Formats: sequence, C-alpha cells, structure tokens
Amino acid sequence: MQAPTDPTDSDRERTAVDAPLDRDELFALLQSGRRRRVVRHLLEFVGEPMPVDALATAIARREHETPSEGLDASVRERVEIALDHAHLPQLAAADVVEYDRDRGRVTATPEIEALEPYLDDGPDAAPAAGRAVRLALAGLAGGAVAAAFAWRNRIAEGVGAGTLAALLVWLLGRDDESS
Repeated sequence: MQAPTDPTDSDRERTAVDAPLDRDELFALLQSGRRRRVVRHLLEFVGEPMPVDALATAIARREHETPSEGLDASVRERVEIALDHAHLPQLAAADVVEYDRDRGRVTATPEIEALEPYLDDGPDAAPAAGRAVRLALAGLAGGAVAAAFAWRNRIAEGVGAGTLAALLVWLLGRDDESS
C-alpha cells in the first residue's frame, strides 16, 4: 500500500486559483464601499482593459456626486492612490480583475460576475439618496434638540443647542465608507 502524498506547492496554488471564493472571502472582499463601487463599475467592462486613472475618476465622481469637469484633481488622486495600493490588489488576489500596476490598467475577468448578486441597491447604488435621508434625519433631530433647549431655558442655552444641532448634522451626514 502506498502512503498518501502531499500536494505540491503548485497544486495548492492551482487549487486556490480555481476554487471559487468562500463566503468569508466574498464578504471580506465586498466589505469596503469603495470596492463595491469598483466592482459595480467594472461589471460594465468585463474583458476590456481600463486605465486606472479613468476608473479613479468614475469612482470619485460617484462618491462625490460631481461631473468630471467639476471634480477636484486632489480628490481623484486620493481615490487613485487607494485603488492602486489597496483595492485593486485585493480584487486581483481574488482573481476578479487583472491588475497591471506598471501600465496603470485593470481588466475585469469573467469571475467578477459572480460578485454581482451580492451587490445590493443600497447606498452604493444611489449614494445621494442615502446621504440625503441621513442629513434630513440629522437636521430634524438637531432642530428638535435646539427647540427643546430654547423652550426650556428661554433661549439662554439656545446657542449651545444650535452648536449641538450642527454637530449632529455633521456627524450623521458624513459618508464613512469612502475609503
């Protein structure tokens, strides 16, 4: 009887590449809002090489709800740096994109289509709607706090309440998933 043999390193690599993402890997990959936006965008261009700067511009426009002409160059650059150093290498490691850092190109592989069912129609699909709702709720909550303080203390603490209301609007209106 022959003893079982251990798979070689190349067998392990091939198996890891050929195997679909397990549930934990899938959700870790889609944990970042920016990565979900990248996947959603690249689904429209499977197999077509795309310059990373064009991808960064598209993602920055979506995140900041700004047309290309009005987009600040520093904003686009920050997005491109995050794509280059974090998001695209992670997507490439999962074999859903081919990333050529030297040429500044990314190509979605057919495997990226397996991620589509896990992309919802939430805040990443329509970022303006989610932010508008948060801002409206924050404004209502801040206004209620300011009114309560002003009514109770006859405007004496109304200024402090206004500051608190502004802080609430700022905190609840932030978009924490941009990175």
